[in-house]
This record gives sequence, structure tokens and C-alpha cells, in this order.
Amino acid sequence: MSDVKRRIDEFHARNGGDCVQFGEWIFYPNGASRELDPMGALIDPPKDDFERLSNALAYHRTRLAKAVKAFDSFKEQLAHQPCGNGEEISRLKELQRIVGERSKAMDEAKTALENTTIGRMRKGAREADQERMVEQAEWQGKLREIRI
Repeated sequence: MSDVKRRIDEFHARNGGDCVQFGEWIFYPNGASRELDPMGALIDPPKDDFERLSNALAYHRTRLAKAVKAFDSFKEQLAHQPCGNGEEISRLKELQRIVGERSKAMDEAKTALENTTIGRMRKGAREADQERMVEQAEWQGKLREIRI
């Protein structure tokens, strides 16, 4: 076994062994990540909660996207058949269940990220921006009402 493969295998095992590829990066549920390039960076889970949970959210979003794609593709394939069987319906329901599970996991990861200090600050800034936009829209509406 080459040193490069051993290095990646050890990193993979150390971070739980379950990962997903998104672009040129591979993400793990614990927040670890590595470059797809075998000679690239291997990044253990960041100590900073926001960074670690951002990576974990990328992992869960990617898993959900793949599950949705598998469900949609299989359903589309079935839609082009004149009729199906119980096995195909069972498989589609299984894919639907997987999407539900992964959606829940992504929502939990998103909530965890939003509950970090930086996440709360960003949420507060978004809410303030939304309030300003509402106030500006109301102001513009008042101005439009005044005509000569």
C-alpha cells in the first residue's frame, strides 16, 4: 500500500469512514474534510464550532441532494414504464424514506450551526436586514401615494 493511500485510509477511518464528495472536496459528518486530490489537504474537524458545523452541514446537504436525485431519477424511470410491480414501488418508498431521514439530519445540522455564536449573529443581521427592507418598502409606498 502506498504512503498516500495509507494516509487517506487512516484519515478516513479516524473520521468515521462515512463521507460524501462535493465538488473537489470530501466532507465527513464530524466536520472533517479533505481535498479530492490524493495529495491534497486532510483537515481534521475544526475546533471552531461554526467552521466544524459548516462542514457538517455541507456533508448533510450533499447527502440529501444525492438522495433526492436518486429518488427523482428512479421515479422518472418508473414514469416511463407502462406499469410497474410491487418491488419498484417498495424501492421508491425506500428512497422516499431515505430522503426524509436525510432531510431531518440536514435540518438538525442547520439548527446546530444557527445556534453557534456566529450563527446567532448572522441570523440577527439577516433579521435586521429584513426589517430594514420592510421599512424601506413601506416608506417607498408612502412616497408613491403622495402625488401632484
